[in-house]
Amino acid sequence: IMVITPVVTGVLLLQVGWRIAFMLLGFLGVAFTLLALAIIPATPVIIGICIYMYMRIYIY
Repeated sequence: IMVITPVVTGVLLLQVGWRIAFMLLGFLGVAFTLLALAIIPATPVIIGICIYMYMRIYIY
């Protein structure tokens, strides 16, 4: 019994650990995806603003 208990506890901790790790990875993946979805449409706008500012400085 003394040998089995730590093994069972270890296995349970491992299973819980894996689930927590996967949850964190999933959360990070979702957060990264949302961040990418927020940045990608804004990129042409940011580039456009940069070009606009550059043209204004260049012309004037």
